[in-house]
Amino acid sequence: MPTEAPRPSARVPLDDAAPASQWSAPHRVLELPLYAVAEWPLRAGRVQATRPPGAKVFVRLRYVVEGARPLTDFTARLLVHLFDPTCTNTPLVFSSAPLRTDGMGDGATTVSIRPEEVPASVRGAEHGFRLEVAHEGKVAYRTDCTAARID
Repeated sequence: MPTEAPRPSARVPLDDAAPASQWSAPHRVLELPLYAVAEWPLRAGRVQATRPPGAKVFVRLRYVVEGARPLTDFTARLLVHLFDPTCTNTPLVFSSAPLRTDGMGDGATTVSIRPEEVPASVRGAEHGFRLEVAHEGKVAYRTDCTAARID
């Protein structure tokens, strides 16, 4: 079964001091493409990371797949490689949510992470992040590794 060649890591600040060029206004939205792993079908996929103003939501992640396997139950996951911006150590699954595709293979889910869910011990440091959509524990779609500093 063919696998996807690794892509270089991206460096994206996810803190409040992020340069304006990294986020689109007004709510600072960063869009990361999802790529198919192995032979999973996918016409388009992305994860939108939104930093809304205020202190109630740290980041909102919207996972979207189009033209994926129809009528399939997936799990959308945020994997954090603590203190490893290259995503080479064992990740921590920080959040997950169900995602089900319709008859056309389209589906979406949203996860909101509140500030109190981000431990003080990981703030002020750079970590690696990967967003995935898995089926029965096997990764079907994923983003590239993204390095980010959490403040």
